[in-house]
Amino acid sequence: MSVLAPVTFIGAALQDRRISASPQTAIARVEEKRLDDTGGEGPIFLEVRYSFIAASGARFHGRGHVSQRVYDKLAVGDGLEVQYAADDPSVNRLIGGSPEAGVYYFGIAMIGILWFWFFGLRRWRRELRGEPDPALEWS
Repeated sequence: MSVLAPVTFIGAALQDRRISASPQTAIARVEEKRLDDTGGEGPIFLEVRYSFIAASGARFHGRGHVSQRVYDKLAVGDGLEVQYAADDPSVNRLIGGSPEAGVYYFGIAMIGILWFWFFGLRRWRRELRGEPDPALEWS
């Protein structure tokens, strides 16, 4: 896992929380479809870039990853439903068709489990065996 993965996961969770605090919806127009192939055996990301007009009347842009099924159905100019934070429409996301939210939450959960295993469970097991606390060994 990359060093930046936790930052990405936390950023996605914060964005989701911000939108959920004061959600607004709009219909966005697809401006571009992109196939982002990382090359080699890495994953292929299907990205859609879109723009929408917020309740304030200003135009905002966004992008998001979509599933193969959604990507194949879309054409430039088609409408998509987006959700954005009412206080800052630059914080926005696609509604439906985006597989990334589940991936982010899964990643956050895995980081939490690993953190607990390394710092919690490991400490408790060593303490039960009568060994010194590993957190105190570093000082």
